[in-house]
Amino acid sequence: MTNMVKNDCHDLSLGAWGPYNKKNLGACHIANTELGATFNVELFPAFYRRGVASASAFSAGEVRMWGANANRTSFIYRYELEWKDRVYCDARFDIAEDRCVYIDCDFVNNTDEPQSVNIFLSAGLEYPTKSQQAVVIGTKELSEAGNLGDALLIDAVDYADISCAETLAQDGKYLGECEADLATGKGTLIGARYFFAPEHFLKYKVSRAAKSLLVRYRAGADTEIVITLNSRQYNMPLPKTEGFSSAVLDFDEIDIGVITLSPTGIGVDIDCIVIGNDASRVEFSRKIRTYTPEVKEVEESSMTLKYHDSEYFYKISWEREPLMLRTLYTDDVGALLERTIHDHVSAERRDGHESKGVYETVRTNPIYLEPHSRDTVRFTVFSYKSGEESAPPKRQAHKIYSVTPNTDGEKYAFSQNMMAYNTLLNVVYPIYTRRSYVRHSTPGRIWNCLYTWDSGFIGMGLATVDFEAAYENLRAYLTPVGDRHSPYIFHGSVVPTQIFLYQELFNRFPEHREALRELYPSVMQYYRFFSELSEGEEQMKSGLLKTWH
Repeated sequence: MTNMVKNDCHDLSLGAWGPYNKKNLGACHIANTELGATFNVELFPAFYRRGVASASAFSAGEVRMWGANANRTSFIYRYELEWKDRVYCDARFDIAEDRCVYIDCDFVNNTDEPQSVNIFLSAGLEYPTKSQQAVVIGTKELSEAGNLGDALLIDAVDYADISCAETLAQDGKYLGECEADLATGKGTLIGARYFFAPEHFLKYKVSRAAKSLLVRYRAGADTEIVITLNSRQYNMPLPKTEGFSSAVLDFDEIDIGVITLSPTGIGVDIDCIVIGNDASRVEFSRKIRTYTPEVKEVEESSMTLKYHDSEYFYKISWEREPLMLRTLYTDDVGALLERTIHDHVSAERRDGHESKGVYETVRTNPIYLEPHSRDTVRFTVFSYKSGEESAPPKRQAHKIYSVTPNTDGEKYAFSQNMMAYNTLLNVVYPIYTRRSYVRHSTPGRIWNCLYTWDSGFIGMGLATVDFEAAYENLRAYLTPVGDRHSPYIFHGSVVPTQIFLYQELFNRFPEHREALRELYPSVMQYYRFFSELSEGEEQMKSGLLKTWH
């Protein structure tokens, strides 16, 4: 089992290819782990020039999760064109060697009338989004440093020690860490709401000779910070800013081992520090997102795409000659396809308002289905790096999970399978936690975040399917013993469902007790924190009980 004994790993040991799409259901490839960028392939079956089936990941729409295996290397979606099971498309995705996705789109006509259908395959690069109360409000905007030369940039969150007003970090963040548009790194900084008092500090350990230091910051009022280099103190004025600004301190060249920053009574956001011989040379600018492929090669039965922010080439192949290839400039592929369903001429279509997404779309010719008949359209999507073999591996069909009920439970088998498939396939990437992007099981794609008490229940559901899936779900929410930021990863209501999940795994899988014992110290840390809440000051004056009582 991958990473079985690591209790500080919050990612899932699934493949780079998987059902991780956040907008529309399909297949997703992790294109750049540092940026959290993904290459997304999404299907939109349709009645030819009449209507497109919704594949939205945010609502029920016309798509159902219809099958999956525990490793998420084979999965099936059913697209209902005419309810209920009268006209539909079952799309099966089989991932081979984590390099190629074979897609079979099986159209079925169970009516007494002939039907004409077709399908759109859209593919494009996406970047991490930001959310507000479970609503996606755009893409996370970042800044990057230019003209660094031999200077050293230190992300403010990568401190060696901290004292701040936050004592318990949430959402897998570090103490003092807050998200902010146009911050550098992963888009987070040390927030002014936690960093303001003279006793607060940030400490960084380095090993660098330098004679200047730059601080990138935001301040709502004029203030200053105290900078200590080794044991020498300097006062750095920080004028009020509208957005981000930079202040530079020059000094005689010294070998720096420790840098300490301390506020003086007014809160200030600290984004990053630069040290070098001339830190004032460093410039910050908005990081450019490149949604348009830098390589687009179309051959007789394939299209190859390559993006600036990914080292991978993506080759999309088809068996039947498509009606056309089209580029969609939109942030909502499904909505634009629905509005342009009658357009079989234009090579490009745009939303009509400013949008960032660019999706290359394969539109098939009409598929004529006789009454009570079926037909299959096939695609392959192959990812490879420059210099690697550009021929896809052989197809690997994995067995779809199915419950094995007793006689009394046979009538519930279908519903139990549906629950299992939804639990397995509600997995997304990227989720930001602990300074990296991870794959994560969610109660639904609309909740683009960690959710502690939901996740414990999800783990108990996964435990009925596969030990490793449930184990990794538990491990994702545990922190190392003595972790300074949080006793466990938490978001939402304080309900210790991971404790129940841990007990469930012990009871259900006695053969894995050694692996579970590896998690025991972290689970006990979680338990002690929870059990000691009843002794804190957060009690109701009325005497009403809270969950931890």
